[in-house]
Amino acid sequence: MRKGDLVRWYEYYADGDIVRDSGIGIILESDQWRHDEESSLRFSSIVHVIFKVYKLNEGTCEWFSDHHVDVLSPMNRINKTNYGGET
Repeated sequence: MRKGDLVRWYEYYADGDIVRDSGIGIILESDQWRHDEESSLRFSSIVHVIFKVYKLNEGTCEWFSDHHVDVLSPMNRINKTNYGGET
């Protein structure tokens, strides 16, 4: 997912299983943060990607996890084979 992509966003209740609200939006920016864990057996690092989405139906912006956003229409992604270019 990239800036400008048209997406469907989902907000969940606290249990994380039931969708409370959803809508259409546009990705404005993305960011990531890393969560490091260390145990006696190993060290692990988990990278989380989040997206700032402009909610079209509400006119507001909110950050969403990559698990709470689905791409509907990618922006500016042209398949060059449609235009005689190389892939």
